[in-house]
Amino acid sequence: MKNPKGNFFKSGICTDCKKEVRFYYRNGIKASRRCRECEYKRKQAKKEKKASIITVKQLDKLWGLRVRKTGYCEHCGAPANQPHHIFGRTNMSTRWFLPNGVELCYTCHTFGRKFSAHVTPTLFAEWVKKIRGKEWYEELRHTAQQTVQNDQSYRKEVLKYLNQ
Repeated sequence: MKNPKGNFFKSGICTDCKKEVRFYYRNGIKASRRCRECEYKRKQAKKEKKASIITVKQLDKLWGLRVRKTGYCEHCGAPANQPHHIFGRTNMSTRWFLPNGVELCYTCHTFGRKFSAHVTPTLFAEWVKKIRGKEWYEELRHTAQQTVQNDQSYRKEVLKYLNQ
């Protein structure tokens, strides 16, 4: 049974359950090779798999929430909501390590001319060494230089660590 657009139904066999079903052809091309039930099951399984994957974005958000614990800038004491990595996010071994974060206000994080984690990174590093200690800073730097495999098993460990 054809219509003017070239869409029609035709009998065939589902590739998953092997039942004989009617398939919908759109412009002469088969839209699916599965029956409705099998297509639905396939989509649900795909959604469940996608939901179980831990993404970098999810871990970054959780890390940011955990770093913002007091609500005040660790440098100047102003109200704050800007988490900042001491060693950047490219270092996967310390990316979600809570001691690698400081809570800063907007000015101390991005736009301060005298002190800013992004504008004056040398002053920022010196301030961190002064507050947390040189040995601590060097140990964190050493940890940041290590490589880790950023796979799902590593992300699950990180998720457990951040949820403690």
